[in-house]
Amino acid sequence: MLFVNMSLQKGRDESLNTLGKLRDGLPDPIKNDEGRITNEFKPFSDPQDIRRLKAAIEYIEKRILHLGEPAAKDSIASTCNAYFLRLPRRRSLEQLVTDPGEKIWIHYDPIGTDAGAARGKDITLGRKALGGNVQVLAATLIHELAHVVGARDDDGTAEDALLHCGLSKQHVANNIIGKSKADAAAKRQSTKLPAKPPGRPRIAPNAVPRVAPQH
Repeated sequence: MLFVNMSLQKGRDESLNTLGKLRDGLPDPIKNDEGRITNEFKPFSDPQDIRRLKAAIEYIEKRILHLGEPAAKDSIASTCNAYFLRLPRRRSLEQLVTDPGEKIWIHYDPIGTDAGAARGKDITLGRKALGGNVQVLAATLIHELAHVVGARDDDGTAEDALLHCGLSKQHVANNIIGKSKADAAAKRQSTKLPAKPPGRPRIAPNAVPRVAPQH
């Protein structure tokens, strides 16, 4: 289940408080090989950012997972959940979003140059994601949720989640770190993950790179 690390909102924004609360004990920042901090896990405080995040979460719940509706076998929800179930932790996207036992925290990253990053069950979102439209932010969340269940950047399996969750227009074909595309394709085949459909654009219109550090 998704929880937002956020300060208490007052006045007309009180309804946002259903998304989460201030978290006690923040995760340590992510550092690169040189010891420099690249990503932080801070609480959200700006109501506009929280409203954008709420809209992205609702987009995933209603437009991708269609929660509360019967799921057709060939629906985006079914395809997306099936892809997540093939990843190392074998949890569907619906389970990550709705299961209270998962408790995945979403934080704000004030310094990161990436759209998002993840460590364990903690996700942090930067300005690249928060400054985009609702599909960009939803795509970033799905990419990072794929990391939560074991997807990686070096084989493309985190970014490829978008191809199976109704967000192919946000897919960035060269969003692979550390290995060639040939290596990534071989990895997909060895893990029996679905290959990327042919004919996808190299850089999708209106998309931003959603590169997270390897963990």
